[in-house]
Amino acid sequence: MSKALLTFTHPEILNPIKLVADRTVKPDSRGVAVISRLRFDPSIERSLSRPEGATLAEIVAEEMAGAVAPDLDFLVVSLHGPKSVAVVERRHWHLVRPKAGTTVTLRMRPAGGGALRSVLSIAIMAATALFAAWALPVIGPLATALASTAIGVGANYLLSSLFQRDDKKTEDKYTIAGTRNQANPWGPVPQVYGQHRVYPPYWALPFTRVIGDEQYLVALFVIGEGQHSLEQFRIGETGIDAYHDITTEIRYGLDTDTPITLYEEVTFEDAVGVELAFDDGFSIRTTASNVDAISVDIYFPGGLFWTDADGELREMAASCEVQYRRKGVDFAPDGPWVYVDVIFVNAAKKESFWRTLRWEVDGGPGTFDVQIKRGNVESDDSNTTDTMQWTVVRGMRYQHPVNYPRPLCLVAVQIKASKQLSGTIDTFSVVVASHIPDWNGSAWVSRPTSNPASVYRHVLQGHATALARSDAEVNLDALAEWHAWCESKSLTYQRVHDFDASVRDVLQQVSAAGRATPSQPVLGGGKWSVVIDRIQTVLRAHITPRNAHSFSGEVNYQKLPDAYRVKFLNRTKFWTADERIVLRPGLVGDPQLYEEIELPGATLPVVVDREAGRRFRIQQSRYETWYASQDFEHLVAPRGSLVRMAWPIIMPIGSGEPSRVKSIETAYTADGEKRIVTLDELVTMEAGKDYCIRFRQDDGQTSLWVIITEDGETNTVTLDSGGAEPQPGDLAFFGELDADSIDCVIANIEAQRDLGARLTLVRHAPEIESLADA
Repeated sequence: MSKALLTFTHPEILNPIKLVADRTVKPDSRGVAVISRLRFDPSIERSLSRPEGATLAEIVAEEMAGAVAPDLDFLVVSLHGPKSVAVVERRHWHLVRPKAGTTVTLRMRPAGGGALRSVLSIAIMAATALFAAWALPVIGPLATALASTAIGVGANYLLSSLFQRDDKKTEDKYTIAGTRNQANPWGPVPQVYGQHRVYPPYWALPFTRVIGDEQYLVALFVIGEGQHSLEQFRIGETGIDAYHDITTEIRYGLDTDTPITLYEEVTFEDAVGVELAFDDGFSIRTTASNVDAISVDIYFPGGLFWTDADGELREMAASCEVQYRRKGVDFAPDGPWVYVDVIFVNAAKKESFWRTLRWEVDGGPGTFDVQIKRGNVESDDSNTTDTMQWTVVRGMRYQHPVNYPRPLCLVAVQIKASKQLSGTIDTFSVVVASHIPDWNGSAWVSRPTSNPASVYRHVLQGHATALARSDAEVNLDALAEWHAWCESKSLTYQRVHDFDASVRDVLQQVSAAGRATPSQPVLGGGKWSVVIDRIQTVLRAHITPRNAHSFSGEVNYQKLPDAYRVKFLNRTKFWTADERIVLRPGLVGDPQLYEEIELPGATLPVVVDREAGRRFRIQQSRYETWYASQDFEHLVAPRGSLVRMAWPIIMPIGSGEPSRVKSIETAYTADGEKRIVTLDELVTMEAGKDYCIRFRQDDGQTSLWVIITEDGETNTVTLDSGGAEPQPGDLAFFGELDADSIDCVIANIEAQRDLGARLTLVRHAPEIESLADA
């Protein structure tokens, strides 16, 4: 086979390329161009030049490092010469050494089903399955559709609004507004985007502390990772300034923060609640494991006193003895009881009060039994109050509770519980805004922001993402442009992520709030970006039976609801759960049919009204979906592009078959010099109507002309007024004035064999944006 001549042919290629599989081929100074186009957006590709001599198998191995053998079944390798193109089958890759001047193109095809299906088995999306956080560390699975729907129109909305469809059924916890502080061991660190009122989780379990006669509650809350701005601290609905004897310690998440001092060691507190009676002997409780120190609290609920005949308070004494022993490990016997101390109290107090005793254990950390018995006989005199209770046993470990690799925003609170609080602190809240990179018009700076573009970047690059992307992997210029657009439209994303979700799901939610959808690179080519669903002004392609095939379409005839019922956390009501009723545009009478939806990231009523109304307009304007297949010509128009489509079966009556220009001649009339264009198809005109013809020029742009009406059937038209002059071979769209073609947007691109693709098209409908923003 060293000099075998291999010929690769393709049904649409008339002049196949002949390639010599010869290991003795010498390199040429021109080199071989390699283009890795591993998704179907032409802006996402990688190009390089390499010396001649390598086989296609070696080129593929270098470009797709890490791919496993089944992945290569979905790779299409094609060779491009000066006049022809050839697709090389995988079984020949090790034999073919492209010559200098040849271009090698690598692209993925789907394994049946949706676009990019095959990519899911390769490195990037495989990482999603391997790492539960590709995930923000704070979100259970988000609902992957943009809204839950009650009557089934949601799926059509996802497609018609250009947002990717996801059929996974996952739980969306967006509206479950936590109003209690909770411990969340091994749970995610919260991430706040925008500004929100939060009930932060405990970073460490709360405990009580006795200072003098009073009991204090101590709690440590985590706000999130990195720098935050905090304001409006509350317990319940009461500001903390209204409480007495309260101390707060705040760490804002800066590199210069010092450790929290109110909560310096890990403390495990267990309630006991045993009344100590002399005749009952010892009461026993066991500490947490691995503790270095122990403390117990003794409580006198009615005070400690006796009253003389004159009603005067007199001192009363009470005492209890404390002992402890080490628990045996691995079936070893327990250690001997060790005397600690006697808690002796002599007081004349009618108010309740506490006493505490703390000691370090001998012999290193361990698990211990603690026993306490009353040392004196309690009185049964009605003039005496000496009830004594053992309320708490604590075990302390000599380690700081904050052990995290990066700065955290933390709030520690110590508050006197006596006569102020009942139970623990579990309704502590604060208004939070996180600092993330935000575009200021010239640079990315760290500051509070709710702009979807800034949030999108942070999701990709923040520490919450296990596989954080570098600046080189993110299209920062596109995000800066999107930032400015979101700012001009007052689009925001304000949400607390305190549940697990994949990066993909979060990016979809964030981009949806900014009227966009994620644009994801694949296998080392291109950058992360977005496709914005907005009014388009640049025409990227024309689609007709002359350059496309396999046309089909569908119409959604489902009945729209009369109104949306939107649940959200209302910022104007201090982030309390609220609901808005948004009527369908054009509704006459009172609404009868409702649909409940959510708009993740929306906290302002005006935003809810506007975006829910926009959703209605999308469903009213984009109820049709069309499909057409093209060869490699589809590469000129990525997803989200504006295109013009003229397909006879959907065009208005009076539109002609798409044709091409055969020739152009000049004629002199009473109105001056005119151009007469000869087409390769017949067109029909009717007297009294105005007609136009649109030409696709070499650069892909449109030239629209009004033509002189000539009653009857003809293949020549006379140009009256319009744009640039057409050339022979240009595509031509004929029809009544303003009805020659349809403005569409490419909603999806689905790969097919031989560099082709199936396009999903919806109406451009610029009125969606203009009416929504009006």
